[in-house]
Amino acid sequence: MRKITVFCLFLLSIFSLNAQQMNWSPEVNTNNRREEVEYIGSANQKNYFISKAAKLGLFSIKIEVYFFSTNSNNEFVKEGDRIILENSDIIKAFVKDNNINILLKTIDNGEAIVELVVFDSETLNEKENEAKDLLKFDIGKRDEVVVYFKESADKTKYCLNYLSTDYRTSKGYLQFNVFENDNTPLWSNRFDNDFQGMLRIYDFHLENSGDVYMYAVNSIPINKKEKEYKLLILKANEYDTRDSEFNISLNWGISSMSFYKIDSNIIFLATQSQDLLSTYKLDLEQEDILSQNSFRLMNVEDNYIDWSLSSFHKLDNGNLVLPMENKYAIKYISNNSTSYVFYNYNMIFALLDPDNNELIKKQHISKYISFTTTKYMEHGYFEAPYFCSNGDEFFALYNNNVKYKDLEENSVRWLSPTSSKGSKKFQTQLLRIDQSGNIKLETLFSMKKDKRMFSAYTTFLNSDNELIISGGNAKGYSFTKYKL
Repeated sequence: MRKITVFCLFLLSIFSLNAQQMNWSPEVNTNNRREEVEYIGSANQKNYFISKAAKLGLFSIKIEVYFFSTNSNNEFVKEGDRIILENSDIIKAFVKDNNINILLKTIDNGEAIVELVVFDSETLNEKENEAKDLLKFDIGKRDEVVVYFKESADKTKYCLNYLSTDYRTSKGYLQFNVFENDNTPLWSNRFDNDFQGMLRIYDFHLENSGDVYMYAVNSIPINKKEKEYKLLILKANEYDTRDSEFNISLNWGISSMSFYKIDSNIIFLATQSQDLLSTYKLDLEQEDILSQNSFRLMNVEDNYIDWSLSSFHKLDNGNLVLPMENKYAIKYISNNSTSYVFYNYNMIFALLDPDNNELIKKQHISKYISFTTTKYMEHGYFEAPYFCSNGDEFFALYNNNVKYKDLEENSVRWLSPTSSKGSKKFQTQLLRIDQSGNIKLETLFSMKKDKRMFSAYTTFLNSDNELIISGGNAKGYSFTKYKL
């Protein structure tokens, strides 16, 4: 045991010697006690960010929004005017054609509207007479509407699919709407939910050709204690919509799912149910499960059930990395005060061979961080990790307690909370996994030394294949470049 410990320390010292210098940009000032800041895209040697701050009323939520930009050296350039959104939800903010775009969903007088609002990338203010309604449809008093946005890999197309269901019966319909990059409608198709049982949609995948895949689970009650589960994959295009069903055996419902297309007919699917990860290779035309594999996520007998599967990350040799996080959010109300806590603890990375449906390696990371705020937010600042891949390597960037042993499965012994101020208990780690399953762990910086904590929401890859890492505190954000 002593030899192993010395060897691990020697490896970590090598990684430390090879670590790149963290040269931080001047701080971009934001009010992180109340604002949610996210990176939305780059154009013309500039990077763009959106800031959102919610104001809760008795019966509605107002959202104060503004944009700001940084240059190629990650220095602050400009901030736009602040606008107030009332009775509208932001579906997506993104950069396209050198403009900033926001998709808004508004429901008013029995009508749902999805509107595209365009902002100038230089002034960061709204362009006059360029807003347009992309979708407009009637809804009933009991209907609930969810709008899904997806973009094709080559960015030539996007889809705005909406699900309208009666909240009492969960019955309704799904409308597919695919657009060209210039917002010209390409095709639409409607799919009515006439399935027996409860249909739960997990996500969509849009091909460069314009074909759309939807993956879902249909749970059908057998009696008061038992349910039958079926995987459902819907493939839709301009001409028709085809559904493929696959019977699976589960003791509990599926909480999370990830999708990868091997070819137009063969799908690789991962599902998480309680502490079990299952992978399926599926033939859509034959509705046949070609192969199935399952394994437990944790080796210890703990009830970790709040797992969330990320997207697959493909490496050069065709292997896939599937990141999994154990996370949840809780709203606390006591003595006329409200707080929101975002928990994120334990991560698992599965290296998979999709063609043979084999698990090559499973790597557990012991971490436990929570972010606490009294302001209404969709997420915190420092609790979430950032995932990306480059060539034959996968990267995970995250904050962890300096006393935790990241690569040991049962290292977490106490809760590590933080707020917008950050905490000196944390350091920022970079994990690498290559296509053969080799692991490297590197400490990049710490709150105690660098006065900032890593934030996933303002971190991004630039066009030079550099990882632009964001470090924040209550006053704002700074950035540093890391060459992958």
